[in-house]
Amino acid sequence: MNIILLSSENPYDAQNNGGIGTYTREMAEGLANANNIVHIITLEANKGQKTKIFSENINLHIAGSSGLSPFETTKVFLAKINELIRQYKVDFIESPEWMGQGLDIVSNVSIPFSTRFHTPLYLIERIMLGKKLYSCQEEIKLMEKKQSMQSCFTTSPSKDLGEIIQRDWGILSNVIPNPIDVDKINHDYVKNPLEPQVYGDYILYIGRLELRKGVLELSKVVKDIMKDFPTIKFVFCGRNSIYRRPYTFKKMIIDENLLFKSNLIFIEHATYLEKLTLIKNAKVIVQPSLWENFSYVTLESLALGATVIASEFGGNKEMIEHSNNGYLFNPYKKGELKKRLIEALDDECKLKPEIVIQSIRDKFDSKVVIPMYQKLIESNL
Repeated sequence: MNIILLSSENPYDAQNNGGIGTYTREMAEGLANANNIVHIITLEANKGQKTKIFSENINLHIAGSSGLSPFETTKVFLAKINELIRQYKVDFIESPEWMGQGLDIVSNVSIPFSTRFHTPLYLIERIMLGKKLYSCQEEIKLMEKKQSMQSCFTTSPSKDLGEIIQRDWGILSNVIPNPIDVDKINHDYVKNPLEPQVYGDYILYIGRLELRKGVLELSKVVKDIMKDFPTIKFVFCGRNSIYRRPYTFKKMIIDENLLFKSNLIFIEHATYLEKLTLIKNAKVIVQPSLWENFSYVTLESLALGATVIASEFGGNKEMIEHSNNGYLFNPYKKGELKKRLIEALDDECKLKPEIVIQSIRDKFDSKVVIPMYQKLIESNL
């Protein structure tokens, strides 16, 4: 099949480790390995249209600049798809719901079209207690819903998100987990060794520093953990953002833990290989999101055999069986994150990496997920 995947996040840009971009890369490579021809349509910071060939079966098409508005993005994606339709027999198109970037395509192209749910903007607004992230937020929310309603079918990586979408929008989604090539990610780490960016024992958080990612809850336990583990470091890897103007989350974390400032390490950005090195050398990876769809940080960490503590929401509870291949906690229960961190840092409770890796290989490896998705696509052609 000739399959088009849309992603405003360039999956092969070293500076872009976003969840949608990571999903697009993993799905494209999985579908390509299953003998499909995959065309990724994306945006890039440098203006101008170009096509890059990554393998015999993967073509990356730059449709425009990454600075485009959602309204402009869906139009340039439609123009690029019409161009590809003239060159190839396109069988299927998939787009994220995010920003309604596939709305013009599903409205104007007769090829089977699917929407992949990541986290709709209305749900982020709910988690952020009504905080507006964009000036045109109402219009974007409507674009996302319209695109989803008009799709031939939709998919959700987690049962949890699928149930929320069904309740709120009346759309029944097919649950297709995010795929990961377990052998490849471990091979990438072993074959491309990097010097560690951080030495000694550390607790690692990867993600944007923002409210919905649970960094406030994590900051509050730093002092308590330092009392029991005075040499441990806390590493925050991700872009900073505004907490309360002019205060940023980074400043808030530092000010709240001034006595332990030397134990706090902030890394604004890490490449793919730097991220793998950080994960493999961490004592514990913590993902304290107030709600999470299906975190690729969690999935990648588990695939590498790391010890992960994650909030018990969304795909986390589908990836992690508590105390067997990781630890779950409720971020709304006081003291529970501290308890889980101490439990995970206790060497006597150390999880066996081979068991952790196998748990991901059994359910979420590309060899398991891709045939499931391909069967779904074929049933809708």
